[in-house]
Amino acid sequence: MEHLHDTGRLRRRPAVHPERRTLPPAEPLSRRHGCSIAALRALARDRPQALMHVFVDPAGHYEIWRAARLVQRIAHFAGALARDGVGPGDRLVLGIAEPLDLVTAWHACAWLGAAPVVYGRPLGRRRDGHWRREMVDVLVDLDPRVVLVDDDFAERATEHLQITRAIWRRMRAVEAAIAAGVDVPPPVTPRTDETAFFALTQGSTTGAPRPIAIEHGALLARLDELVAHCAGRATDLVCSWLPLNPRNGLLSAVLVPALYGVPSVLVDPIAFMFEPAIWPWAMHAFRGSITTAPGRGYHVCARAVHDADLADLDLGDWRLALVGGEMTHPEHLDSFESRFAPLGFRRRAFTAAYGGAESMGMATCGALGDPPRVDVIDADRLSTAGLATPDGLEPTSMMGVGRCMPGLEARIVDAAGRPVGERALGALELRGAGLGRAIGAGAPESGGWLATGDVGYRVDDELIVCGRSTDLLRIDGRRCPAVVAERALDRLTDIRWGCVVIDQAPPGAERSSPVVVFEHTSCDRDTLDALVRDVEAIFAEVVGHPPDRVVPVRQQGLPRAPNGQLRRARVLAMLKAGALAPPLPGLRLLR
Repeated sequence: MEHLHDTGRLRRRPAVHPERRTLPPAEPLSRRHGCSIAALRALARDRPQALMHVFVDPAGHYEIWRAARLVQRIAHFAGALARDGVGPGDRLVLGIAEPLDLVTAWHACAWLGAAPVVYGRPLGRRRDGHWRREMVDVLVDLDPRVVLVDDDFAERATEHLQITRAIWRRMRAVEAAIAAGVDVPPPVTPRTDETAFFALTQGSTTGAPRPIAIEHGALLARLDELVAHCAGRATDLVCSWLPLNPRNGLLSAVLVPALYGVPSVLVDPIAFMFEPAIWPWAMHAFRGSITTAPGRGYHVCARAVHDADLADLDLGDWRLALVGGEMTHPEHLDSFESRFAPLGFRRRAFTAAYGGAESMGMATCGALGDPPRVDVIDADRLSTAGLATPDGLEPTSMMGVGRCMPGLEARIVDAAGRPVGERALGALELRGAGLGRAIGAGAPESGGWLATGDVGYRVDDELIVCGRSTDLLRIDGRRCPAVVAERALDRLTDIRWGCVVIDQAPPGAERSSPVVVFEHTSCDRDTLDALVRDVEAIFAEVVGHPPDRVVPVRQQGLPRAPNGQLRRARVLAMLKAGALAPPLPGLRLLR
């Protein structure tokens, strides 16, 4: 059998890494230090060769970083940043794509007591103009001391380098400073009320991300709750292909390993995009037990892997598959389970979670070992009466996201802010200690309740989220969540790669002006004409009225957030500007 070493390449039918073949008894995880840097330094001192992170690049090559080596790199990186005057309380923007560099820079900020924010970028350059405009808003809000970027980021953001007082520093300049020698400052011990980092909202409905300040005390409390809720073990290994930012893979795959001493495998998101099978290969090779992904990620993996990719894979150690980040179709989880159950994956590993930037993505979570609740309701009653009545003549499936984490509570309210009963559709609000706040925002009103911008209902004290409040379609007295129409349209297999229902009506309008936008690969005009007619018919059946317009666009033509979630506000802006590219040259399909 092939042996995996500290560097190599993940291939089909990989061997299990020698250090993961025989695991000690599974003891419960516990946190012994009050910050990530203290925990990392203690691990490097006591177990310098402890496996810390496995970085997998887009070509499938991996490199293992152990505790002592990683801490040494973080310390030198902190020294280089200190030469630029970075210190406690300073804000930094990290525009770094390489996972190892991003992990190092993030921990170096913590070493100095600074608060970082990760600012990603589009995969291609087609949407760079909008990306740069959003970046201006983030930089103005944050007023950072340093913007640390790689060469690609710097080249794409050139015209905006001087919009703030920040020092723009390229990664290669930091590496050169480290090579020339730097003095390593002593690590800072943060207070619980100091800002640990900033999380960015997705901007899926507001049109632009907003920075949310997260305090150290809230971060530690939330991670302790998550580890306890998931029954964390010393033998666990986290495997993630999500982008490294606080709403996706950073907390579970970087901060949990740092604070609790468990290793993680960090697969470059591009590697998963081009070869989804690399995810189960990594889980097998390093005996991964925990992962998190949006529902669509599980579905894409199930559809994209070939039978040859599955030979000899063993996923029996995969005990927790967190599902979050977007509205999830129950069918997406079904497809993953049926594909990988013969290889040891168990449906009870699925656990749904929900949360925004303010709650670090962890406002609710399902019970461990209990698959997400699937609630089959009458779509017509939901639209006409605002009630999620079980079953009915027009059934649609909604997935529960569990109950609130300790210290948080949720409620569903009507348009007047009054709590509503079980199965009544309304606005979702959260309250509790540790919720982050946008920069410059005051305390939440209404007795401390935070409006999430989402709508949903409750069943047996479990939350079911139905989308954003701005996505409620108001037509002829009905209020239909756009996601209900989108799920009905998913019956058309030709548009499963991307479909979104957009309301073109201005805010406050009494009646919605719905437009269906979907991605399609066909180059045949007759096929598209027939598909548009099918879309109109299904939409009218669910909503009670045909859409105002149906707009097909080319595949990958819809803007998405880093985790793959469609950005509705951006779709609306592109729709109004005529910037959505049709699948056929010169094609313009309107009702």
